[in-house]
Amino acid sequence: MNFNSRHIVAFSLAAGTIFGIFVGAKVLPTFKFLNSTPPTAQETAAASDARKGLERDLAMTLLQSDNVVAASVHLAGNRASVTVTFSESGVRPEQVETIAQRIGTGGGLQAGYVSVFDSKGTQLNRTAVQKFEQKKFWTGLAINVAKVLGILAALVTARFIIQVIQKGGCGTGDTT
Repeated sequence: MNFNSRHIVAFSLAAGTIFGIFVGAKVLPTFKFLNSTPPTAQETAAASDARKGLERDLAMTLLQSDNVVAASVHLAGNRASVTVTFSESGVRPEQVETIAQRIGTGGGLQAGYVSVFDSKGTQLNRTAVQKFEQKKFWTGLAINVAKVLGILAALVTARFIIQVIQKGGCGTGDTT
């Protein structure tokens, strides 16, 4: 009788316990229905006031730039929209990236979530935002493929364990 046939049940229980701990600690807390207490009216009003104050502060920060005449910032969820009016000297290409980074840093966002518009409504950083969205999409796709492969590996392992148990691989009889 080899090690595998004598200890397969104990090994299977240990592996199942570790897998269960992983699922319980990593997967279940991310489900929305587990944390579904809606905010109170006071909490919502306080969050709205804080957001508006942050929007004002970020706009004031942009007004300190050389050729910015007017600026407004709107934060919505994990995105920001910035409208900037520039002086007659116009906008420098590197300035748009700097604006997105400033708003992102100040608003707790990545620069790819910040859309910068001029006073005419033209998006100045469309290419950068599109590149960010494409990178986010492909990264998410790769992560999901890895998860599926992990689940398939777990299923193959479970199938193997079940086959060993069904064949009597964990029996106590002598195999000689």
